[in-house]
Amino acid sequence: MSRLRWKLLTAMLTVVIATLALSAAFTRRVTHEQVRRLIFYNNNGSTRLPPADEQTETREFAILDRRLVITFAGATAVAVLLTLLLSRRITTPVERLTAAAQDMARGETPAHVDVAGRDEIALLGASFNWMADAIATQQELRRRMVGDVAHELRTPLTNLRCELEAIQDGLTTADATRISSLHEEVLHLQRLVEDLQELAVAEAGALELRVEDVDLRALVARVLDGFRSQRTVDLIGAACPAVADPIRIAQIVRNLVSNAIAHTPKDGRITVTIESDEQNASVSVADTGPGIPTAALEHIFERFYRVDDARGRESGGAGLGLAIVRQLVELHGGRVWVESTPGRGSTFRFTIPLASS
Repeated sequence: MSRLRWKLLTAMLTVVIATLALSAAFTRRVTHEQVRRLIFYNNNGSTRLPPADEQTETREFAILDRRLVITFAGATAVAVLLTLLLSRRITTPVERLTAAAQDMARGETPAHVDVAGRDEIALLGASFNWMADAIATQQELRRRMVGDVAHELRTPLTNLRCELEAIQDGLTTADATRISSLHEEVLHLQRLVEDLQELAVAEAGALELRVEDVDLRALVARVLDGFRSQRTVDLIGAACPAVADPIRIAQIVRNLVSNAIAHTPKDGRITVTIESDEQNASVSVADTGPGIPTAALEHIFERFYRVDDARGRESGGAGLGLAIVRQLVELHGGRVWVESTPGRGSTFRFTIPLASS
């Protein structure tokens, strides 16, 4: 039996037995007075009966005391049983919580505890389960991130090593084509490290935004001008004043449009639409690519997540662009989401606050 249960049981039994003892003593005294009145006085309480009947007093008091002792003993037994049951009901969930917390402290996978009822202990158990789920999720994300980073670094590093070893062994020459290939691998590594650093800063809430009043349409138009050599992107919408960091908004739009270009056939169409309501401005990037499977929609903004791993590597992406987009949009006080139908394209949409009039 745990120390908590011993302490709780001792305290409860002490209170119960003390209460029963006081009640028995008080009951004995009051009952004796009532018996004495019944035996030695008439109904009007004025005439004392003969002294010979004092034996009756002693006999009646003895019978009464025995009954009180039996009653007290029975009440005590019932009280002890109820106290045991009540203490067990209170301490068992606490003991389970303690054991689960100790397992968690030892580095074991957090486990749920059984929750029953609606009292404070049940609320504590539910809170513990929520915390255990959060910790398990973070541990899984940490393991996945370490594995994903190692995987992303392994491919370009392996290519670099093989190319350099071939040059060292005289199997190939360091011509312009070879140097360009090595340079491309180095740029890939640089982009990966920069994206990881930016994502870590954003998730820590340490990324500073320099917000100002901007014309969202003009800002998006300047971003799309940089893609003219790759793909024609249609822009729909009128001038839209918003409050935002123009550099970060340009980064968001650039990531979304780059993602759309990478997954849209040459004969496909990409459309950027700017809209607004009473409070927010919204930007949507729609494409006519293969779309996103329904099961992948809830994971699409997770870091290192790719719907198609092979295509993601060919396009140079590390699966961090959309994760960065989500962090930047949330820092602006907006939200981002995706709507997609497999085979019919996807639409990424984000909102930011409008400029105050």
